[in-house]
Amino acid sequence: MAERPLSHRNHLIHGQATPTAAILVMSYGGDDSSIPDKLRLDYAPTSRASCKGCGRGIGQGEVRCGVKVRSQWHDGFDMHFHHVACAPKASGPGAFKGVQRLRWADQAALADALKMPLDESKPAVKKAKRLNELVWGVVDKVASVPKKQLREALEENDRFITDKMSPAELAYMIGDSLVSGLLPPCPFCECNALVGEGGMIRCAGFAAGTTSCRFSLVLDSVFDEPLGSEEMRGRTKRAGVFEPTQPLARALKDWSPPKDAPVLALAPAAGAAGGSAAAGPSGVNIQGSGTDVQGGGPDVKPFHGDLHGDIDSGDDEELDGSCDAKYVMAGLVVASVGSTTPKAEELQSIVEAHGGEWVSGSIGDGRSVSILVSTEAEAAKKKPSAKFAAAAKASVPAVSADYILALAGLPPATGSSKSTGKSTGKSGGGGKSGGGKSGGGKSGG
Repeated sequence: MAERPLSHRNHLIHGQATPTAAILVMSYGGDDSSIPDKLRLDYAPTSRASCKGCGRGIGQGEVRCGVKVRSQWHDGFDMHFHHVACAPKASGPGAFKGVQRLRWADQAALADALKMPLDESKPAVKKAKRLNELVWGVVDKVASVPKKQLREALEENDRFITDKMSPAELAYMIGDSLVSGLLPPCPFCECNALVGEGGMIRCAGFAAGTTSCRFSLVLDSVFDEPLGSEEMRGRTKRAGVFEPTQPLARALKDWSPPKDAPVLALAPAAGAAGGSAAAGPSGVNIQGSGTDVQGGGPDVKPFHGDLHGDIDSGDDEELDGSCDAKYVMAGLVVASVGSTTPKAEELQSIVEAHGGEWVSGSIGDGRSVSILVSTEAEAAKKKPSAKFAAAAKASVPAVSADYILALAGLPPATGSSKSTGKSTGKSGGGGKSGGGKSGGGKSGG
């Protein structure tokens, strides 16, 4: 069916129809009162910015207010950041886009500052508070996952994202989806870009070209906003579950949806044997010492054997030839520590040539890494390096360089068979490459 002319399309704002042409005019003319979503709240990702009001710095992790202003340099808008106390006056917390993405304590503090304190005895407020706690419980766990892997997880679940989205935005989208389930396409722009924010949902897609879609719908009135229509509520019901990818499953290995998580109403969790561990709504067991991904990505098998290149794949299957050698390490995230043979630069080239990802420098808390290439000398240190200690705490297996060479179908490095002697800690994954069935002791080519 041919698309209707732009001037005749309707734009849904808070569940109400508004001509899209009027939205486009608002972006390019009129006074400041016509600027859409003029005020925005989020957390400062760095401490480099200064407040446009008082000139003092805005600390990393501090709540900041972005004020959208008409640009003097291009046909559009610029964002000026302020301390919340220095921002323009607002009619109430609901005037700030993103307010319900903040941690609950920060939402309450803002409401108090505006002399509109939240009444937590109200069912809608109580519900939003609990939902906020659940979502941030996930966000905090996936915060260390690299942006690239957050993007991949959302793309695997057919979510709409853009290059400009920050890691914090991506992590929040994942948290919302895991806790409450997947939202359907936006009723207006048809992008899979709806995101839950406390008592409302909002679209992060585009209505036409580079014009942001402004669809939003209030489900529960937290800040006394008008509720959306029953029709729109019916068209935006969640129906699917989010399937974590392998890196996310590792980061969430100690997490499972709490009993009051809305997603469990979509697909009730099946209890594990004896009820000691719960399976997630997508069939992902993310609680306990191991992580078994059943549909969200390749299996993460326990690491067996020592670190002298004698790797047990966990089964006796031989390669069936179905995996292209250049993808045999797809899904693996590899880092190294110590003086390995071959050197880290050469190992990086091998890993990346076979579809894997190499992490140089810090690995954070280690949860985003599949395996750590190390040496016997490094493992024998009384005081391990920060990287080795982080891997051990995250139960990332340590392997010799021969493990990488074996995956690539290359012979062991001369003298490297004695390069390692013990694991960083519990087995946590990486015994198989993400792209095929090869084990460390079998050729990946």
